[in-house]
Amino acid sequence: MNAEASGISLKQLRGKLSNCAYLSVIECLRMNLGSAPFFDVHLMATNPQQWIQPMKKAGANLLTFHLEAAEMNDGDDAIYATIHAIRRAGMKVGIAIKPPTPVEKLLKFATQIDQALIMSVEPGFGGMTQ
Repeated sequence: MNAEASGISLKQLRGKLSNCAYLSVIECLRMNLGSAPFFDVHLMATNPQQWIQPMKKAGANLLTFHLEAAEMNDGDDAIYATIHAIRRAGMKVGIAIKPPTPVEKLLKFATQIDQALIMSVEPGFGGMTQ
């Protein structure tokens, strides 16, 4: 049986990207798997905008960022700016929210994103590590 994945979901579960290990994994996978698999990249970083171009270059097709991380930089304006920057980079857009964040905060962006991720555990809990 020949089984090929049509997509790969990659989750980065650290609060800050202090090194480029996550980028290296994405680059390595892209180099070895070619352009066919769709890379859904979940980014947990305090400043998601700084990682848009590096993630695109590494091979991400969809970049999911945390609403809370973008919001703490400049509220809704930062969220809209992040959405538009991801689109300008040629990627699809996802927004993730943590369990205590009301879904209503996500709904106002629903028409501008391709994916919503509603986390069921707080990062760092439930077996997850930061």
